[in-house]
Formats: sequence, C-alpha cells, structure tokens
Amino acid sequence: MFGEAPITPAQLLRELVEGLRRHNGGETWSSGENEVWTGAVKSTLKAIGTRHSRTTQCFYTKAEPDMQEFLLDLVWWNKEGVEGASLACECEWQYAPMTGSQSYATNVGSDFGKLLVFKAPLKLMIFASSKQSPEIEALVVTEINRNLDSYKHHVVGETYLVLDFAPQPKAWIAKIDQNGASHPQLAEFKF
Repeated sequence: MFGEAPITPAQLLRELVEGLRRHNGGETWSSGENEVWTGAVKSTLKAIGTRHSRTTQCFYTKAEPDMQEFLLDLVWWNKEGVEGASLACECEWQYAPMTGSQSYATNVGSDFGKLLVFKAPLKLMIFASSKQSPEIEALVVTEINRNLDSYKHHVVGETYLVLDFAPQPKAWIAKIDQNGASHPQLAEFKF
C-alpha cells in the first residue's frame, strides 16, 4: 500500500539518536528543555529526510517561513508520483515528576493515538523518561501497547517506532503484518 519508505526503521532510529547527540554535545534530554529538544528533533528529522529522498518535504511549524504543523509534530511528505506521507512523528517531552508518571504515560498515549489514525509507513513516537522517575519507561510502553492492541484499523506496511531519549536512548518497534485488529506489540530494538 505505501511503497518503500525512504529509510529503514533501524537506520532512522540510529541516525536520529546520533543527530540528537551531536546537537547537544553528546547529552540527552533532561527536564525543562522541551522547546530546545523539540526543535532539535525537527531539524534532525528534516536533515535525515532530505538526505534520503529528493522528493520529500518536511512539514512542521516554522520549517519554512509561515509554515504551520501538519496535524502532527512533524511529517515527511513525499511528492514523487502519487503524494503521501512517508513519516509521521509526535514528541511528548512533558516532565513527568511535575505531573506524575501515570499522567505522563497517558499524555504520551494520547499523542500516540494521533499516529494510529494517520497513514504513513513510518510512525515515530518520542518521549523521555527521567532518572528521578525510571518507572515512566514501562508505563509508557504499556500505554502504547494498550493503544496498539485496541486499534482496529491497522494497515500492512505500517511500522511504529518508539524512542525513549533520556537518560539513555532506548527504542521499540512494532511492524504491522496484518490488516485490521491485528493486536501488534512493541519489541525492543537493539542499537
């Protein structure tokens, strides 16, 4: 249905983490830097998209003068042949200790819900756990798996990538290999 994505899921995760580390001298996200890291994610994904496809335009707020978000935090829009999205991305950097770990996991799950309904072969959800609340990671993965399991309109060819960028980057992937309510679950990705 989607055709080939401009980059493999593994390559996307590796290039994104590498690019984000370069952005901040090797450091990962820490509390209170939401706007800075969202900007870093967007500019890094724009650079990756440009490297891997001549016909992909990257949409996000202020990617170009007067540009607004395209439903999500970031979208790679491919204009080659029949137009369509090749990557959809959502980031949820809210600092969990200020709101509670379960509340943060619920917020990540809510943003992830946007990815479920948007059609693209690559769907990326970025969040950040913290040293102060290490339980966040498991709560977020559980919430995303709950969303994946309960969604009934999966399409073969979609790949969900989930990246926890703090304090040590960690990722999971779920590939959709059956249309409909196929009940996929995240599997840990090894860098």
